[in-house]
Amino acid sequence: MIHMRIHLCYTFAVSLAQAVTIAIRYSAVRFQGQSPNGSEIQILNYLLQQDKLVPCLSTVYAFLIAFMKLDTYFNKLKTNDTVFLDQLPELHALSSGLKAYTSSVGERFAQ
Repeated sequence: MIHMRIHLCYTFAVSLAQAVTIAIRYSAVRFQGQSPNGSEIQILNYLLQQDKLVPCLSTVYAFLIAFMKLDTYFNKLKTNDTVFLDQLPELHALSSGLKAYTSSVGERFAQ
């Protein structure tokens, strides 16, 4: 069950990464508005668009790093049964909290 929770965090991170990638690519291709020299401006150059996309992108990296650390921790503990049983409550709390956080933040950013 813990291993499933850990991999759900990865799934949420990958889904958010796909949404952010689509948004950034669209913002890089789309032009809108007028610059002083008369040409159109890339949407990605607007600060408001950057304020929306950069936190999402950094959150994806944070989620992926958290998943890798938690997965490594789980795999280390899995090899030693006595240590695994001692660390099980901590691992359970970390995986439960991370699953709830990644799903709620991922949903909010994907909107």
